Amino acid sequence: MGQRPGQALPKQYWQYFMEQYALPLGLYPYARPSEGTWAAIQSDPTLPLGDKTRASDEGSNLLELLYTKIKSAGGEKAPVLQVADQLLTDNMKRSLDNLVLDFHTAVLLKDYKGVPVEWRFEWVGDFNAGGEGLIPDPENPDKKLPVPQDSIETSKPFQKPNDSRIDRLKRVKRIVDQVPVGPSDTVANGTEEVINAYGAAFLSVLPTAPNSVVTVRLRPARRAVPRFRIFTVDSTGVPTLVPECAKEEGKNAGRVRLCGRDSDGNVTVDVATGIGNTAVAEILIVASASAQPASFFYEIGAGAPTIEIRGPTESHQALVGTTSPSPSLRPFLVEFVVRDTNGKVVPGLTASRLRLRAVFNGTTTPFADSDVQLLPLSGGVYFAKATLPSSALPSTSADIDLKIEYLDQSGSEMLASDTKQKALRVEDASKKVATELLIDVSNSMNEYDQKKLNAVKQAA
Repeated sequence: MGQRPGQALPKQYWQYFMEQYALPLGLYPYARPSEGTWAAIQSDPTLPLGDKTRASDEGSNLLELLYTKIKSAGGEKAPVLQVADQLLTDNMKRSLDNLVLDFHTAVLLKDYKGVPVEWRFEWVGDFNAGGEGLIPDPENPDKKLPVPQDSIETSKPFQKPNDSRIDRLKRVKRIVDQVPVGPSDTVANGTEEVINAYGAAFLSVLPTAPNSVVTVRLRPARRAVPRFRIFTVDSTGVPTLVPECAKEEGKNAGRVRLCGRDSDGNVTVDVATGIGNTAVAEILIVASASAQPASFFYEIGAGAPTIEIRGPTESHQALVGTTSPSPSLRPFLVEFVVRDTNGKVVPGLTASRLRLRAVFNGTTTPFADSDVQLLPLSGGVYFAKATLPSSALPSTSADIDLKIEYLDQSGSEMLASDTKQKALRVEDASKKVATELLIDVSNSMNEYDQKKLNAVKQAA
């Protein structure tokens, strides 16, 4: 109904939607941080919905408002999510994107105790009892779920007798699920993690070394950048938002607490694991997408350098040679970026710390030093002008994988690598190939002793 495929919100969202509307205005940092009070709502937000001291229909009038707005906006053809965003902004002083982020946070935190009201499903029962007991998760037998202690009571009319899980919500799926990390244990993804529109990804790790530091690195990939929140969980099961993610961004209805990003969109947070009563038992990460699909890379642990090929790729191949009527090679450009153990780009890289390789039919051929010319650009991004080794040129048209390795100072040990499959293309010269040459004519081409300009001339 007026929304693109992949933008649907789950039914639990709408119950959370109503619950949050049932909270009084002006209870910062709760769900509705705004001046004034909603006159029709006077009940105590610290009590679960369904408690006899609270009105039975709290929050449901917001859905009535939504249906009315949808009808006036065109019914079935109405842009539902845009209507909902305006409704929330007007009545809750909170945007749809921010409420979805809070919903995603609540989905992860529902199995922990002591959760603030803005990130809590109130229908689950006693939200402060989550860490008192454990029950098996049927989909993950080796994992356990906290048991709300009041869910086994029969004295409250809104609970069913002998119901061991009043919320009936499954443990949220985590792409990284309680993986140990420490000085020698790091978890990372080699390919980007993609999140659908209004979707989320969740990660959880267990620090193995007390009184040390676990570094969480989250960096953007090709799609929109997710919004992140990071929590530490103490030994009693209580989650706390880390200070680096507690700073507010935006104003009015757009006000929200997020993890801060650097100029490249990276989130880097050092978590002190503590010791004794201050020990961190678990680290939780929420990655939330808005109206557009998002993607990201993660690395959690002691950290390691990374190198990323930005081009060529399979979708934007480089033509590196022809096979007939006579074999020939063509220079091509490789764009890449190198980051250190803190996720920061590495400036001033030298060619001695790089190694390029061509991979075809299981055979790996290294590029000679004379085949590669490094051209540094500002911001830690590099271009290398390269020519495929003649020994790696296939006899027929083919796709070739490109691998680049980042070496230590001595040039002997590989610190990181990246491979782009089918990034290079060899064609039959008898086929017509259209070539377009674009040249930057700005003054910056004279930088680095005109190495930029000379590289363009050679490539042409």
